[in-house]
Amino acid sequence: GDDTNDLMYRNGTIASDDIPDSEKHVLGQTWQITQNESLFYYEQGENVSTFSVPDHVPQFLDELDNETLSEAIDVCGGDENIECLFDFSQTRNEALAQSTASTNNQNNENEQIIANFPPMIQGPEIFQITVNETAMYVVNISDPDDTFYVMLMADTGTLPEGYTFTMGETDGEYVFTVTLTQVVMFTFTISANDSDGASSSIQPQV
Repeated sequence: GDDTNDLMYRNGTIASDDIPDSEKHVLGQTWQITQNESLFYYEQGENVSTFSVPDHVPQFLDELDNETLSEAIDVCGGDENIECLFDFSQTRNEALAQSTASTNNQNNENEQIIANFPPMIQGPEIFQITVNETAMYVVNISDPDDTFYVMLMADTGTLPEGYTFTMGETDGEYVFTVTLTQVVMFTFTISANDSDGASSSIQPQV
């Protein structure tokens, strides 16, 4: 969407982002619907006016006195957690404000987790090995948004003696190399994990 018109009065006038909170309240009031615009069903004797208090003016953060604001900043650990600042300024309840801050921080972390994509792993579905010949299984791993670490793990059996697992010649390329002198039954998984805990893996058929 167009984020340049987020603050728009009902008449189409666009306000700047730095207008005071009290003016944002006035802007919001211009969008109060009328009875004819309402899509809700009302009980007998109720209408739009029943659920609106147009004369109410809330307290705004940017109009707090310096003492209250300073206390709120101390309780909330800074001036970035607006929800915490507001709750403390209205209630003077430290426990409530800190609970709000904790919930807000957890929500922010959850948003980051949801927005995070795991590393991408591309490689063959089958790893074919011939006895007495060197076989290489090559995967390409990438994550443009984050750093990651890579692991090679045996799923069944053990990894063959003398195997190597190294970075390839190109960026993001990883090479698993084995040379078998006899038939050995094993399966393996290559996984990549980023710093936020998101992971991807590949388990080829050997």
